Amino acid sequence: MPTKPVTLRLPEELLEAIDEMVVSTDTNRTEVVVKALQQVFSGEATQPTPTTTPATTATPATTPDTTLIQRLEDLEVKISSVMDRLDSDVLSRLTKRVSVLEEGLTSSEPPTPVETPSTTKTA
Repeated sequence: MPTKPVTLRLPEELLEAIDEMVVSTDTNRTEVVVKALQQVFSGEATQPTPTTTPATTATPATTPDTTLIQRLEDLEVKISSVMDRLDSDVLSRLTKRVSVLEEGLTSSEPPTPVETPSTTKTA
C-alpha cells in the first residue's frame, strides 16, 4: 500500500509510549502508529472502561484480563515483526538461488549449487 509522509504534534507522554513500544517490538514509530490506527479504525482496539468501587469513583481499573490482553497484543506485534524479517530472509535466499541458476543457464558450465546437501551412498 502506498504511503504518504505526515507531520503530527503529539503529547510527550504519547510519544514516550510509542517509543517504548518501538523498543519492545523492535520496529519503528511508523509501524507502531500504523498498527494502532488500523486497530482503532477496524474496531479491533479495546477501549478501557472505567470501573467504580464504593471507595473510589471513576477510577480506571487494571485487571489481570486487561493486562493479559495488552501483553498478548504486544506479543502479536513482535511476532508479526519477526515474521516479516523471516519472509525477507527467505526471499533474499531464493533470489540468490535464482541468480545462481540463471548464471548456470547462460554459461557453458553447470551452475554451482548454493547449498550442497550431504548425501551418503550406500553400497
